[in-house]
Amino acid sequence: SAILVGGIIYSIVGVFFLRKILIKYFTDGIAAMTLVIIYYGTNYFMHTTFHGQNALSHNYLFTLYTLIIWFTIKWHETFRMKYIMLLGLFCGLSSIARPSEIVCLLIPLLWEVGTNYSFIEKMKIIFKMKNQLFIFFFIINMVVMPQLIYWKLISGNYFFNSYGNNPGEGFEFLHPYILQVLFSFRKGWFIYTPVVIFMVAGLYISLRNRMAFSYSFFAYFILNLYIVASWSCWWYAESFGQRALIPSYAVMALPLGMIISFLFNYSR
Repeated sequence: SAILVGGIIYSIVGVFFLRKILIKYFTDGIAAMTLVIIYYGTNYFMHTTFHGQNALSHNYLFTLYTLIIWFTIKWHETFRMKYIMLLGLFCGLSSIARPSEIVCLLIPLLWEVGTNYSFIEKMKIIFKMKNQLFIFFFIINMVVMPQLIYWKLISGNYFFNSYGNNPGEGFEFLHPYILQVLFSFRKGWFIYTPVVIFMVAGLYISLRNRMAFSYSFFAYFILNLYIVASWSCWWYAESFGQRALIPSYAVMALPLGMIISFLFNYSR
């Protein structure tokens, strides 16, 4: 029961920070509609309540992604050390919760690329802040290190595959199951969570409008989808919908807000 209650608290924190992010770009009404659709229009609600007693990593990762996005915004607004330290903490926690979430680094790396900066200019700014960059990666390493030490103690290796006892299960990067992940009636993302189609449309609108988050979110969306679809058990066993993509709702909330805003303006 403590795990369930803790999971609910983490979920509330995630929704709270997602609202803070949304109202930086949209009206309260658009932000509220986006939150309702994310929570009740996707499988996020099922996985934070009934399925797995809210103990699966995906729900915690959703909250971590809201924090990563929030402190990415705050760091780019101020370039203050405390924000890059918190950003390193949450990126590290995401990576140790599920190693494939290292893709979260694309969010701060490409933030404002294509709007305020070119990619080269952004790289110059990052390396100009080399002291903060060092602290950022130092914190990530400090967060990840206890897990690596634990694996070394119990297995003799710093990297341990916890799925090693599942024969035939692993990554197939040369043969990703992208079409099945998106369109299969077994567990297709677009089939069982059709609102995602509007999120993708909003991502396109974001790119056209050159929003600060557009290039970073697009790169994250493509690479994360590829990684998720490369897992041999692409339906991710027992779950409601594509549970492995639940963390990405925190990223796709802004594109969803874009399409809602676009539709409201179009209907006027």
